[in-house]
Amino acid sequence: AVPLSFIPHVLLESPLAAETPIVIGTADSTRPWPHADLLFNLADDIPPGFEQFRTVVEIVGQSEADKLPARTRWQQYKASQVPLKAFDAESRSAL
Repeated sequence: AVPLSFIPHVLLESPLAAETPIVIGTADSTRPWPHADLLFNLADDIPPGFEQFRTVVEIVGQSEADKLPARTRWQQYKASQVPLKAFDAESRSAL
């Protein structure tokens, strides 16, 4: 039998957000982020307050519909003078 595993997570609005390792927020979240280590962005826009995070990871699909907003975000990050690295998850290599 495979043991079940659980990764603790809560929504940003939860009173437990500060003490939970994974916090999930949405574009309309108004509370400040309790952690500043790693942000996974799955949205079409750059999340407010992204500058406070040590690392931002953008997950981009293979379709042009996914790539177009990702290119816009790339330019916005670049204009903000954020150090950028592109990585192809399929080939597991830097671009």
